[in-house]
Amino acid sequence: MRLIRYAIRPKCNLPYLNKANRERCRCGRHTLTQCHCRLAGMQSELRSLRELRDSALAEAERLRVELKDLRRAFEELLHKNQEEQSTLDKRCNDLWGQLKVKTVELDHARVVSEEAQNLSKQHRLENEMLKKKVHVLNEGMHFLRFISRMSNAVKTNQPISKCLERG
Repeated sequence: MRLIRYAIRPKCNLPYLNKANRERCRCGRHTLTQCHCRLAGMQSELRSLRELRDSALAEAERLRVELKDLRRAFEELLHKNQEEQSTLDKRCNDLWGQLKVKTVELDHARVVSEEAQNLSKQHRLENEMLKKKVHVLNEGMHFLRFISRMSNAVKTNQPISKCLERG
């Protein structure tokens, strides 16, 4: 930053005194003493303005350093956030893939379960039919035994009442 230094000059051009009146300055409005007082006031004001400028420059430099630190911290946080987002995206993709696999497995298990239930119903129906067949065959077998006994009783001339008692 280029600093431009301005000197505050009194309006009356102090170094040049009127030749006719050495007690008055060139502007003719002020006495030489008044110009010295005004010059001292202006110099004091100039010193305070320079001090203000210097403190403003120091504050500006401090703020530049602080801004630089804040930008560095921001960049670090941004980089960390990007890494976290990348990690989160990878984890999300992994979980999404696992979810798809589990969904397929669940669908497969549901299909297998439905098939097992259908087979169970089918086997239950077959079992009921077979029980009825067994019952019918048992009745038929009992009937055939009875007829066989009756036939044996007739052949051997035994009384039929004896066949009915066993039967």
